[in-house]
Amino acid sequence: MVLALAAVLALASGSDSVVAGRSTSVRADASRARLTSSVRPAADITLPPLPADCVPQNEIQVQLGVYAMFTGSFTVIGPHGPQLSASVSGWFCGIGTVINPPPGACPSGTLAAVQLYIPTNGQVFNIPGVEITMVPGLTPEVANTRIVPQPITTVVCAVATNPAGPLHVVLTASITAAAGLFGASCDIGPLRIPLSGIIYGPLSGFSFVFASNPFGIPAASPTGYCPSNVTTALNRLFGFPLAPGGAKISLSGTGEVYSCNPSDIVDSKPVCPLPG
Repeated sequence: MVLALAAVLALASGSDSVVAGRSTSVRADASRARLTSSVRPAADITLPPLPADCVPQNEIQVQLGVYAMFTGSFTVIGPHGPQLSASVSGWFCGIGTVINPPPGACPSGTLAAVQLYIPTNGQVFNIPGVEITMVPGLTPEVANTRIVPQPITTVVCAVATNPAGPLHVVLTASITAAAGLFGASCDIGPLRIPLSGIIYGPLSGFSFVFASNPFGIPAASPTGYCPSNVTTALNRLFGFPLAPGGAKISLSGTGEVYSCNPSDIVDSKPVCPLPG
């Protein structure tokens, strides 16, 4: 009798585990469906020419493409206030793979997430000018400023109560800044910039706001095209290296998430009809 009762309890317990597992799976499927419900096929939207690394493939897991434009500001802050400021604009594109949230990557209860990959050739930064404010009357010319980015990979977590948004994003951008100063072209970096932000609205037309967490700036090092006398002057002028908190970046913009059109098949693989 005791053995029979134990067997019944064990069977009931196992049944409850199966039901709970199925319930979680169903909720996860529904969460992922809500997350991507507003995404439109690439053929239905207007996109600029994008690199191949921003074209989703949909071979094994569901992949989505993302394209966004942004504007923002970059400020270097010294002991006595702002030393340097610059406006920045540009765009980025990448691929997001819909996944189950990795352990520890998202808040408890999150059922949907996207593994986002932004390639190097999917990042474009424009810096029209740099303003140096630390020394009144001293305005050294900063020319040909450019940003050399590195690939970015991060997990975008959908809020458990509303997978369609807002989405919370934490990522680290790694860039090198290059600029012409004192007649030479000098590199500063690489800079590792921790960013956190929020994506609002449907993925078919979202807006976002990002701000940097404290980060520092290393000293400029001499190179074949930036001699030591120039790096010494540069480091003294701006107080490089700067400890974390010595610089900040803020970005905002709008974007679009797109999918491949399942009816577009080439060599048995779905393709996106993006402009080349």
